[in-house]
Amino acid sequence: MWGNILRSGYLEPEDRFKLHGLKHRGISDTEGTLADAREGAGHKTEQMTARYRHKVSRVKPVK
Repeated sequence: MWGNILRSGYLEPEDRFKLHGLKHRGISDTEGTLADAREGAGHKTEQMTARYRHKVSRVKPVK
């Protein structure tokens, strides 16, 4: 499958992703608390949701 998509020119090799990565992305991008993300993901525990959540701290740029 990937071979055909890559050869078509629509997707560069560095832009490839796996469907499981979308779950990580969806949980990480969920606005609100960890409990909100857990509910959306359907996880039974916050521990599992925390494993999938990859939040990056926002910092102010240096002037």
